[in-house]
Amino acid sequence: MADIPGKLSIAEKEKISEAISAKWAGRSEACPICGSTQWLIADHFVATTTLGAGGAFQLGGQVYPLVMVISPCGYTRFFNAVMLGVYPSVKPPEEATHPTEVEKK
Repeated sequence: MADIPGKLSIAEKEKISEAISAKWAGRSEACPICGSTQWLIADHFVATTTLGAGGAFQLGGQVYPLVMVISPCGYTRFFNAVMLGVYPSVKPPEEATHPTEVEKK
C-alpha cells in the first residue's frame, strides 16, 4: 500500500507496470493523441466519486480506486486498481454489515 502521504513506492509502481503490461499484451500501447509508447505511472492511486439521486455527488460513498498512466502529451488512461490486483478489494460498509437474502435463510 502507499506510504503515509500516499505516494507509491518504486516497487509498487513496478508491480502496477507489470499488471498493466500483462493486460496490454499484444495490443497497441501507443497514445491515441501523440503516438508515444512511453507512459508514466502517476505517483498516487486516485478515485472516482459516485453520483446519487439527481446527479448529486455522494461524498463518503463507494470509491473505485484507479491507477493513472500518462503519456508525454498529457493524455491519461485509468485502470481499476482492484482489477489489476494492486489494491485490496474492500466491501462497502452496508454490504459488510447487512446479510443478503441467501444469508437470512
